[in-house]
Amino acid sequence: MAKIRDDGQCAVCGISGKVTLEHVPPRSCFPKPRPKPLPIYTCQTCNGDSSTEDEHLKTFLGATATNYSPKGKALKEGFIKTIIHNKKLLRKILSGKLTDQVYDEHGRLKPDVVNLTWDMRSMIPLWNKMARCLYFHVYQEVLPQDVVMDPPILQKVATLDQRMVHLMQKDSVGNDSEFTFGLMRAVEGQRIRFHCQMLFWDRIRVDASGETKTGEQAAPEQPLPAAQFR
Repeated sequence: MAKIRDDGQCAVCGISGKVTLEHVPPRSCFPKPRPKPLPIYTCQTCNGDSSTEDEHLKTFLGATATNYSPKGKALKEGFIKTIIHNKKLLRKILSGKLTDQVYDEHGRLKPDVVNLTWDMRSMIPLWNKMARCLYFHVYQEVLPQDVVMDPPILQKVATLDQRMVHLMQKDSVGNDSEFTFGLMRAVEGQRIRFHCQMLFWDRIRVDASGETKTGEQAAPEQPLPAAQFR
């Protein structure tokens, strides 16, 4: 798969010309050996504007990973290496430490467990960019710029929404447990409504959606609640 095309179209902004392979989801979400990326391309401006969000996503997935599988263990080890070498990120993570104590199912205090919060607002641009890229991949057209994105919703669940999964166009990267996504849309004249679900490692699901707001005043964006993990 070519990494650069001279006559492509950007999946995010729609500009035609030189485009570069966009890793959706970011390569950092996968330990080596990494799966083959989706054939999605973006322009230089759109391709290089999310490196900080990519790092936050990698760290968040590593912090919530388990050691039940070799790749889960690799994600966890990658998270540990990252915070050892990135002191600024470590301070940010520790600043989200909660004051409440953590207990097991028998009511015993777990002194070796730290309860943290994670500010997901920093990753909103990345979620929205991924949703636009996946929309282009599935429908082979750019999501219009007048489609206003709703604040993404993050949940700790293991599947796509079974109530609507039969209506979705679905695909995956790697095996089904690494990254699965589904999209659905409704087109009514010039109005588009769409919904995208992105499932990481059968543990974290992000729901992103949007709707054409041409001629309407968009509702003010509400802050995304901070995710909690242990």
